Amino acid sequence: MTSRTTAREASRGDVEALKAFIDAVRAGTSADVRRASAAFADGASIVPTIADGDGRKVLHAAAERGDVDVVKTLVSEFGCEPDARDAEGFTALMTACASGREDAARALIELGADARAKTASGASCVHHVVMGAHARGIGGDKAKCAAALKTLTSGRYGLTMSEAVEQRCSQVGTPLLVAAMRGSSGMIEALLEHGAKYDARLDAGVAAVALACASGDVRSVEVLVAAGADVNAGPEGNMSALHIAAAHPATESCAEVMVAALLRGGANADAEDSSGMKAIHAAAATRRQGVVEALLPVTKPDDSGEWNASAIISRVAAKLAAMQRDEQTGKDSNGSGSGTKDGADKFVTRDAVAAAKTKREGNEAFVAGKYEDAVRLYSESLAQDGSCAKTWANRAAARLKLRKFADALDDARASRTLDPMFIKAWYREGEAALELEEYEDSALAFFEGLQVDGDNADLKRMFEVAIARGRAAAAKTK
Repeated sequence: MTSRTTAREASRGDVEALKAFIDAVRAGTSADVRRASAAFADGASIVPTIADGDGRKVLHAAAERGDVDVVKTLVSEFGCEPDARDAEGFTALMTACASGREDAARALIELGADARAKTASGASCVHHVVMGAHARGIGGDKAKCAAALKTLTSGRYGLTMSEAVEQRCSQVGTPLLVAAMRGSSGMIEALLEHGAKYDARLDAGVAAVALACASGDVRSVEVLVAAGADVNAGPEGNMSALHIAAAHPATESCAEVMVAALLRGGANADAEDSSGMKAIHAAAATRRQGVVEALLPVTKPDDSGEWNASAIISRVAAKLAAMQRDEQTGKDSNGSGSGTKDGADKFVTRDAVAAAKTKREGNEAFVAGKYEDAVRLYSESLAQDGSCAKTWANRAAARLKLRKFADALDDARASRTLDPMFIKAWYREGEAALELEEYEDSALAFFEGLQVDGDNADLKRMFEVAIARGRAAAAKTK
């Protein structure tokens, strides 16, 4: 909530009084809040109506801050509604839970807030407690996670945890799936003790153990495997949990340990993704020799070539380079080339200084709204230095403006290939795929971005948009 907050009743220009009141809610004491309210020309009765552009009330702000006294004062003295919702359907209690403010959450429930409330998508207070534990950095501590969950069972409007753990949100599934996405092993353990299903899946079929792998948290994977999760569960033709563990950017420092845990749990090393690649090939593509060596004894050998780590890595690298050349050749024959070298030369650095200069000129053209010029300049920059992930992402942004969505998609994918931690690359890939009506690919790109930054509001919003549009499109075909 910012100083731009307005209220319909604040009609006499008392903007300064409004700003002072909001500042008191955000950083002052209960006494400060009372004093600030006295400055309103129409009296303190307007307090419950104050909301920002997103419909967030002052009680949301107090809940996010976690000051129990201010929360109580706003409800008991100023008449703020405990279950008032913002534009997205979030209550103050949900805000407190998502911020990890357990004392404020407990106070709100005692004041009448309903812990059973859900958003239109089905996101419950339990979902928000899971996210709050991750935000506070306690997701790996089972005892603290259990205490956070227990907060919701207090008071007259508390909930029954055995029922709440299976509440399902249309975007992110059950609370356990959210914990798996975040790599919150302690929360996973606490939810399992309350009866959460370890084989829960997203609507797209992605299983909890696969999400845990993508989080890069070995302990979360081990907890789910020990609970009996099917490590081979997932949509037909998609990457398995073993594929993810073997090659995902988040598992770079723990891939061997995670792969070993999955193999102990019965992972099928011969499972293939939609491109015919096994987990060993995925590991080879990312040059993780230790993982390749671990998978060698349990994977059926390729039909041709030597069956050792070095040979497999070389073979996969050659195959990927050939695929890049074929893809670029197809584009050039259709007149839609990228203006850069093809194949293995695509990411080569030739003149970094010249590339930086034309990149800056491209940025200036983009800001000026000259998107065709921006594309040309970014292309010149990439011809000199194809290793810069930001330039690829910038050209993707310019091509999105020009509605050249297929080219933008290619650029965004090149960007995230170079830098899997670059949020803008995932975001622009998701945008381009969404415009091309490739809804599953779009949702997956936004989801991958959330694995890098789980609290990114734009990624969360666009992930939900992609899911919703995909469902709407599917419904039309029925």
